[in-house]
Amino acid sequence: MLIVEKMPTIGGNTIKASAGMNAAETRFQRVKGIEDSKELFYQETLKGGHNKNNPQLLRRFVENAPQAIEWLADRGIMLNDITTTGGMSIDRTHRPRDGSAVGGYLISGLVRNITKRGIDVLLDTSVEEILMRGDEVSGVRLDQRRKRGH
Repeated sequence: MLIVEKMPTIGGNTIKASAGMNAAETRFQRVKGIEDSKELFYQETLKGGHNKNNPQLLRRFVENAPQAIEWLADRGIMLNDITTTGGMSIDRTHRPRDGSAVGGYLISGLVRNITKRGIDVLLDTSVEEILMRGDEVSGVRLDQRRKRGH
């Protein structure tokens, strides 16, 4: 396994994120007695985006958000403090219990997992092309020019 990061450090703009990750119908909401639905999350996000959102992409995001929260939790990255942020009528912004900014918390947790698993990371590297064999990914073509100073 290999992780490709186009920036000179791991995390990119994610490190700057401060509020949290939005998700509906999560176990953390259920534990707190918060009744939410993916459909309400979808509609409120569509409204917040002034209906300029890509509907298919938004639907995919909303449907998969709870699994992303669980995937992180399975790796010890707990986003189990839940609050309401702009444009929401329900507590659905998941964030670290200690109040730290979500971006730095996510990146440090992911780096901890990467290190523990011995996964290599290429910094200053871009994916130029995804190579396909039929309908399966067979590899990627990378560009490390920035790393070489060009």
